[in-house]
Amino acid sequence: MMVYTFRTYRGIEKLRSVFGEVVVLDQIKKDIEELCKRILEEKPGIVLGVASTRGRSVFEPVAINNIHGHSISKVGVDELELYVPSAASFGIATRTTRTFCNYSMYVIADFIKKNGLKTKIMFVHLNDKDAERLKYFNY
Repeated sequence: MMVYTFRTYRGIEKLRSVFGEVVVLDQIKKDIEELCKRILEEKPGIVLGVASTRGRSVFEPVAINNIHGHSISKVGVDELELYVPSAASFGIATRTTRTFCNYSMYVIADFIKKNGLKTKIMFVHLNDKDAERLKYFNY
């Protein structure tokens, strides 16, 4: 499993204690390109993106071709399905985001699809208290 998050995520050290290595995105576009190169080289079974939420932890079921009201890809599909683990005790988001979280999900999911990889991509908006629970899902 390859885990990524954002420089602004407060729980980076907790994620590292649970998963080991965590890729931290700082310069979003450049760092996602580097992450995609690693995905192509290492072919992980799962890529897990993590961002924070103050509410209940939720998995994102789709990534949409939209960031702040603009298309991410002029030739891309409107949405890409993300993997949600079976028997997930976290919720499933009912509204899509149009932020950097969605941007990362969409670009990575599109890259995986275009390269014909078997890698699954998941994204979770995670409440600080739930990091430890992530490692117990049926991936």
